[in-house]
Amino acid sequence: MGVDAIVALVSLLGPKLIDLVRGWFGAKQTPEQVLAGLASTNPAALAQYVEAQAKLISAENASVNADISGTISVWVSDIRAMIRPFVTVVAAVHIVLAAHWKIAIPQEAMYVYEAAICSWFGSKLSK
Repeated sequence: MGVDAIVALVSLLGPKLIDLVRGWFGAKQTPEQVLAGLASTNPAALAQYVEAQAKLISAENASVNADISGTISVWVSDIRAMIRPFVTVVAAVHIVLAAHWKIAIPQEAMYVYEAAICSWFGSKLSK
């Protein structure tokens, strides 16, 4: 098995395997399980839990958007959202056309293409 196949398989199956191992060793409850438990055992703490979760999500969003000053325009947001799918489509089209025309793609480019394609599909599998 070549390095490119190993890179592709790790990028494709990596997120699922990490979630599986995390589930084995970190028996962590999902937010839905916590909400259900609080609703039946301690309804007064439910509002505090929901408020804490909202603050956590707000803090995560603030840290991700720390370099943004003001509101970004919609087209900038759309371009950012399209980067990974665009790279994936371009890579797949290049691989198909190179195979059709029997042109060799440099090995380094194939590594990048396989990692991009499998990473994108792997992240879609983990959701």
